[in-house]
Amino acid sequence: MTELPLQSLSQRSRYSVHRSPWLRLAVICGGGVMGGLAAWFVSELLLNRVSFICSVPGFANQQIAACRVPAANLPMVSSIVDPFQSTAAWLAQADDGQVQGIPLRPMKVMPEQLPQMPPVAIGSTYPFGPPSFTDSERLQAVVAQLTAIAQASEYPVDALSISLVDLSTGEYAGWHDRTPRYPASVIKPFWAIAALAYGETGPDIEAAITLSDNAASNRLLNGVGHTVMRDYWQAAGFSISAQYPVDVWVSDRPGNRVTTTDLVRLLHDLHSPQGHPRIAQAMWHDIETERHNAAGAIQGFLGAGLPGGALLTKVGLTSGVRAEMAILTLDDRAYAIAIVGADSTFAQSESIFPAFGDILFQLLSSPPA
Repeated sequence: MTELPLQSLSQRSRYSVHRSPWLRLAVICGGGVMGGLAAWFVSELLLNRVSFICSVPGFANQQIAACRVPAANLPMVSSIVDPFQSTAAWLAQADDGQVQGIPLRPMKVMPEQLPQMPPVAIGSTYPFGPPSFTDSERLQAVVAQLTAIAQASEYPVDALSISLVDLSTGEYAGWHDRTPRYPASVIKPFWAIAALAYGETGPDIEAAITLSDNAASNRLLNGVGHTVMRDYWQAAGFSISAQYPVDVWVSDRPGNRVTTTDLVRLLHDLHSPQGHPRIAQAMWHDIETERHNAAGAIQGFLGAGLPGGALLTKVGLTSGVRAEMAILTLDDRAYAIAIVGADSTFAQSESIFPAFGDILFQLLSSPPA
């Protein structure tokens, strides 16, 4: 899927402020922060709740930070309410529905029990260790066939990286598999997995992977934090840089870098019984359905060279790279394959990756002797 321009994450809230009776009491008491604090004190005495704090407009920043529910999908910028405007003017805007604020949920616990910002990670350590792969002459012969067809078709094989794993046996083969390359949108499952570990539950997970939506992907990245994202994966032993939005360049090259070894390791973890089922489901594609969809994930990629069935895949495409990581099931054997063609000749070709898919099917569809 072609990369989309980075979209601004700043947006106005779509939710109107919920005007509780205590908000009106705040206005009567003189408006502003002092009125809000007075109304909160009365509400605590009478109702023993803090829902008012989650209903005040945007000028009560400290109270909002104290009771906000951490969620990566909330709008990044709230509307600004002028605390110095007249009470009558503010009430008129509020009654007309013109005043908007941050979409907050009422909380049923006392302020001292509320989560602090930034949110505490739910599972901030990657749960899988590095797998034990063994070199395979059988799979190395398959990889050699892939590089041979690329070279015969005058593609620059020095810009090509391949990793192939038999997920049933742990057999492994590769070509330039430890060379860091820009993966385009193939980096997005990494962001989604880390976002889930840090408490993300919204639809940006599927939007980032299934639809390859850049805005959703960048919300996941920003929700975790750029340096936190980098540290999360490097602490797990991945030799990647995954902390840059999809179109950011660093020192005249794309910022994110990954090896195909890292990609098949992630696929191995997805395939395990304790894997990431939500990520795997978002990567699942039916070949026959998408064969007739011009914008489908298989067009110009491995799935277009397979006769049918389904595969788990995430693809990436820019003017200078074509990349894919996928799990193929051939004769009840699952294989993890990662290919990055880091040259414009790969990016411009709609046929080379389908040719790779056809070769993989021919050579791997029969079980090894």
